[in-house]
Amino acid sequence: MMDKIQTSGSINALIDKYSECGLYMIFDDGEEVNLSRSAVEQLRSRMETDESMVQLLTRTQQDFKTCSICPAREHAAMCHALPAIIPFVSGMKARSSFDSVIAVYVDDSGEQPARKVIHAGRTSLSRAMQYVAIQSVLWHCETGRLYFKYLGGVLPFSSANDIAERIYANVMLEHGGDAGAVDCTLSKMVETLMIAMQCQVRRVALVAESDVFANAFVNLYLALDLLKPERRMEVRSRMIGRNQG
Repeated sequence: MMDKIQTSGSINALIDKYSECGLYMIFDDGEEVNLSRSAVEQLRSRMETDESMVQLLTRTQQDFKTCSICPAREHAAMCHALPAIIPFVSGMKARSSFDSVIAVYVDDSGEQPARKVIHAGRTSLSRAMQYVAIQSVLWHCETGRLYFKYLGGVLPFSSANDIAERIYANVMLEHGGDAGAVDCTLSKMVETLMIAMQCQVRRVALVAESDVFANAFVNLYLALDLLKPERRMEVRSRMIGRNQG
C-alpha cells in the first residue's frame, strides 16, 4: 500500500532531481538510494567484468551459475541476473523489510514526444525493492526478458493483484482477446518465470543477511501464482468487473 506524500518545491525540481528512469528511495534517516536503470546497469557491468568476483562467486556456490532454462548456460560464467542484486546487498544489511521509505519511480510515457512520468509515495522497503526483484527476473535474466513486454504499465511497488491484472491485460491485448493464445502465453510465462525466480531467491539467501530481498520477491511470486490456470479466471473476472464498474 502506498501513501501519498507531499513533495517540497516545484514539480520541475522533482523532475530535475530524478531525471533518469528507474527507482529512487529516500529513507527517514536521509539516506537516498539510486536504483535508476543507468546506475544498476553500471554496477552490473562492473561486477560482470570483475574476474576475481566472478570466480569467487561461481567457485564457492553452484547456485550462482546459470539455471537449467538459461540459453547462455553453456558459456556464461554466472547468472546474468545476479549482478543486478549483489551490489545492493551490503547497503540493505542494517535495514528491515518493514522500514518506511519514500519511493520515487520514474518512467517514460511511451508517447511521442517523449516525456517522463513520476510516481511517488511512502511504502515499505520490501515493497519498493520489488523493482530490483522484477528487473532481475524479467530484464536481466536471459529467459525472463522475453516476457518483459507484458509489464507495460506495471508500477514496481504495485500489489500482486494489480501486477497480475496488468500482465493479463497486456497479454490479452497482444492476442486480440483470443482465449487459447492468452492461456498458452500465460502458462509458458508462469512456468518459466517461476523457475527463474526460485533460482534467484536461492542465490539471494546465500548472500543477504537482511530479509529485504527475500520479501521483495514475495509479491512477484504471488502475482505469478494468480496467473496459474486454476486461478487465472479470478484475475480476468476482477479486471473485467472493475472496468465495467
